[in-house]
Amino acid sequence: MNTEEVNIPKQERKLSEKIFSIATSVLLAIAILFCGTVMYQIKTHGYVTIFGCSVFRVVSESMGDTMPAGSLIISQKTDIESIKEGDIISFFSRESYMAGQIITHRVTEIKDRDGELLLVTRGDANNSVDGFYVTKENFIGKIIVILRPEGFITTLYSILTNEIGFFSVVIVPVIILVTVIMQENIKKITKEIKAIKQEINEAERENEEEKLREELRQKLKKEILAEIEAENGEKESNEETPNEADSREAEK
Repeated sequence: MNTEEVNIPKQERKLSEKIFSIATSVLLAIAILFCGTVMYQIKTHGYVTIFGCSVFRVVSESMGDTMPAGSLIISQKTDIESIKEGDIISFFSRESYMAGQIITHRVTEIKDRDGELLLVTRGDANNSVDGFYVTKENFIGKIIVILRPEGFITTLYSILTNEIGFFSVVIVPVIILVTVIMQENIKKITKEIKAIKQEINEAERENEEEKLREELRQKLKKEILAEIEAENGEKESNEETPNEADSREAEK
């Protein structure tokens, strides 16, 4: 069997697992960042702005057929000085009964009071202008896109922005990504634990083998020493001293 043929699939599998882990981590980070950005902007501004654009839904008929209720509009953040008469803008209401609510009406007149621009606005279907000026403080942006209520994008947006849609599109994917990443991390930790256990077992086995080898060496050493002592004893018993040889000669 060719070793290279076995190692290549393993390397490719490890590379694909690493790429998948990085991709899921990036997607999770993006999802968390998106959710955090949305929540922060809603809490601080009352609406969400991405790259200077905000999406609003028309809830009244004040703009008539120009923007029927249910329409989807995109407001782009811009300088109030660039606004002209006839532009449709979004702004915060200053009426006591609806203070802070977002309104989208058409600019009918522009005034200048001591260098400060004052925008007069009115809904196309309304008979009178709004009872307050739009200034830099309550100005949001200029409407650049109007999508009719019956359009596909408007319908899709309606689905995604309700509680069920938001849960399905944002929360569920985040949960899935977290689960996948946790599974990958658990697998990785499990592999590391197995590798550590294997190293410990191998080290213990090596120690036991080394201990057995040492015991064998000691045993062989003792046996060799015993044999050497036995041989020396035999030699000593076989050798005659001079006195023994003389006495044996005298007896003859």
